[in-house]
Amino acid sequence: MKRLATLFFLISFVPAHSEVQISPCPGVDPTSGSVRGEPLKRIASVTSSEEDRTPVPPAIAKAALNIVGRFESGGLEPWRNVNGTDVLSIGFSQWNVNAGSLYSNFFRNLPEDLVSLSDPAVRSDIRDLREAANGRRREQFDAIIDRWTTSKRGDPVVQGIRRSLRDPLQSWLGSSGVVDYQVKLIEPNLRQAYSYARKWASEAGWGNEQLPKLTAYFFDLQIYNGGRKGLWRHNVTDLRAKLGSRAASVKLATDWLSACSAVSIPGNLHTKMYGRNDADKNIKLWNEDFMNEQTSEVGIEMLLFGYLRATISDGSNRPKGFHGIYAADVLNRRGTIALGEGWVHDTKFVLFEE
Repeated sequence: MKRLATLFFLISFVPAHSEVQISPCPGVDPTSGSVRGEPLKRIASVTSSEEDRTPVPPAIAKAALNIVGRFESGGLEPWRNVNGTDVLSIGFSQWNVNAGSLYSNFFRNLPEDLVSLSDPAVRSDIRDLREAANGRRREQFDAIIDRWTTSKRGDPVVQGIRRSLRDPLQSWLGSSGVVDYQVKLIEPNLRQAYSYARKWASEAGWGNEQLPKLTAYFFDLQIYNGGRKGLWRHNVTDLRAKLGSRAASVKLATDWLSACSAVSIPGNLHTKMYGRNDADKNIKLWNEDFMNEQTSEVGIEMLLFGYLRATISDGSNRPKGFHGIYAADVLNRRGTIALGEGWVHDTKFVLFEE
């Protein structure tokens, strides 16, 4: 009971905006991950399977890949990503241990001929990981990952993986064959994002000129923030009607980020929200440059959708963090694409310039 009381006081609340009661940050219980506050109406499907299979125009696909890749790599090669988030994350999509995507997607579908492209330092392990994933032998798979992510004498863990394995693994991930494989894996998410973009633009009455922004927005959401989780434009229009002005909409988002910056959840290795430094910079930037009626309606709608999605973000980066630890990062990313300017992972981005 004492711990629950402590959590209650440490989770930050912000005041209401007219009819709108701002969600606490995080918007889920840090221990259980259950959503706090009033439930949001969710819709399981908003597009058809035929719409979701529509190929993405090359220019739109390139723009989405460029933006999302830069978010993750800061200008480096996103296909070669290797880090310790969610135990171990690799590649463009950060296929990882906690989400199960490294096991059930990346290695299970890995073509056998790509194993031979790897350096001998990691080749036998990559082969064994592929075979374990295909044979549904999760314990064997996890044992190899545990060996990769545990320091040995003279071979410390550097950004999630033993130093001796980092360069060989990154070189393999960046080889042309493995990059082509990664592109194949992410293609369904890119087509889904394009499908969402066309649907949202159609419902809002926006022209095709918004499709690059919307596709990048939903692609990033699909790849890194768990998809839309049943939320859709009806959630935004309901909230928008209560807020009234565009300035009030921006203030809602930045006030919520302010609450996130103050969060401290004891009892975890990581007690603070991820992305809080970016959040502090975005609060200042968005309040100064976008809290006005000249901000586009496209930007406002997508910012509010980002806010709503962030309030139900329940990722934990276990065992290091707590449920909801990524919530500020979710809004940082959504808001930067929505408004065309913002901070993500300590880098300032200016997007969609003519």
